[in-house]
Amino acid sequence: MKKPKSHLRMLGRVSLLSVIVGCSSEKKLQPAVPYESVEQQPAAERVSTWAPPHDAGDFVGTQACAECHQEISETYRSHSMSISAAPVAAVLPGLEDYETNVAFTSSAGLEYRVSRDGDHVRHHEKMVDSNGGVVYDQAVKMQYAIGSGVHGRSYLHEKGGLLFMSPVTWYSGKQRWDLSPGYNPEQHPRFGRRLSDDCIACHVGRVNPVAGSEHRFETPPFLEYAIGCERCHGPGRQHIAFHSADANVQLASSDPIVNPASLRTALRESVCNQCHIQGVGRVLRAHRRPFDFRPGMHMNEIWTTFVTGTRVDGDATEILSQVEQMRASRCYIRSEGRLGCASCHDPHSSPGEHRIDFYRAACMACHTVSESGCSLSSAERLQVTAEDSCIVCHMPRLPSNVPHTANTDHRVLRHPVGESTTSDARSSSVTVFDRDEGNATETELLRALGIARSQQADSSGNPVAAREALALLGQLPSGYENDLQVLDAAANACLVAHDYDYALACWERVITLQPEHESALRGLGVIAVRTGKQQAAVEYLDRLIQINGWDSDLFGQRARLLGELGQMDAA
Repeated sequence: MKKPKSHLRMLGRVSLLSVIVGCSSEKKLQPAVPYESVEQQPAAERVSTWAPPHDAGDFVGTQACAECHQEISETYRSHSMSISAAPVAAVLPGLEDYETNVAFTSSAGLEYRVSRDGDHVRHHEKMVDSNGGVVYDQAVKMQYAIGSGVHGRSYLHEKGGLLFMSPVTWYSGKQRWDLSPGYNPEQHPRFGRRLSDDCIACHVGRVNPVAGSEHRFETPPFLEYAIGCERCHGPGRQHIAFHSADANVQLASSDPIVNPASLRTALRESVCNQCHIQGVGRVLRAHRRPFDFRPGMHMNEIWTTFVTGTRVDGDATEILSQVEQMRASRCYIRSEGRLGCASCHDPHSSPGEHRIDFYRAACMACHTVSESGCSLSSAERLQVTAEDSCIVCHMPRLPSNVPHTANTDHRVLRHPVGESTTSDARSSSVTVFDRDEGNATETELLRALGIARSQQADSSGNPVAAREALALLGQLPSGYENDLQVLDAAANACLVAHDYDYALACWERVITLQPEHESALRGLGVIAVRTGKQQAAVEYLDRLIQINGWDSDLFGQRARLLGELGQMDAA
């Protein structure tokens, strides 16, 4: 399909405002998140530049660290991060039940089963009709295990550089197999749920992504399975070289390794927050990838994260909401920012069976008997918990939005029973997490807000949110015409607002810059369908199938369109 000449001129010579302002005929709406006006400075200075880290060759792996740091290495083996990912064969026989309770049926009537043959594990999904006849019985060999097993363990398989999550997960708390998080019992992609860069970056120590592409991996996809030393301390090669050098060299320079304990608070917390905060929306900054974060950076150098409230609603909480809860706690507020993750969590070891004493000691570091100690007597406390546990009383476990799991309430409420039922999941406003950190300009925050609003509009189908997104993105200065995230967000918002010409212009520019951009190809296919161009839609689907031939939904859509075109045999 040829690109309209007017769109070519428009995209090539003027600001993004001109590209998307036509998508909404209404006046610009007030943004969902307050922000100051865009800085008045030369356009060339408003567009962020970014040089990704060029230290990939400096990673040496956890085993190289263990040669000198044996004691820490041994204790770290007890930490859940040290077993965050592994080949399936490496976790066998493991904590899962492969002998007795190996099957379950979802609420939609699909039957699931796991089977093990030596080092090989297969997951099965079967559908039967009303007469008991088998519609399909699919078995897929699992290659990777994700999760330490503390809460549970999920499983991945790889096809052509793409990673997919099985619909079957082991839940340790309930000691059972069940549907994986994010799988809808009534309608889900069978074994085709694709995993994104963000997911893999936080569950795997170091990955092997395809350059210039998203959510695609080289062979092998993982360079180090579990979260290792270098995720918190940075690449180790120069550190080893420093300590191997003679004394004069050491005196003339400093050790390049990062010790999070010596970082200022915001940077120290970012080492944890790179994975432990998602907020209500997290947007990659221009030209970044999740794999670009290095210890010593602030996470805002890679992402802009939007937060609101504590994400605790009544007696339930959302996964990965601990940071927001901690920052709302009286403990954090009165510490004036000194309290952080490492105040209560040892990043090198797990307290294991001594967890109650371990966390009690962390509490008593501030709450001594003489200063703000517990107001209850010892006898009263022992009636609540025989171990005199601070966390059992003040940090109870709350059900989460992940099946069969619970999260610790990090609000550290003084009277959890009376206070925890208060819904504070969302406050009245959305804010940027650590707004003043990470050197993000107002223009970059505007970009992130527009993208986040577009994502919200896309997921909800809300045209008001779409127009808000376009009003925000329309204020971006010249220099963002080739920003794939901005173009994709503007196109999605235009699609929701039913302004297909401008969505078409944005997405066609995207695939000119990145021909295998899946979101753009899908969007162009949707526009083709809505404008009655079924053959063009089939061609877009064919391109998507070349990229991901394991998405059954693509084949279903293709069959339907071919049927509409009268090509029944092909359908």
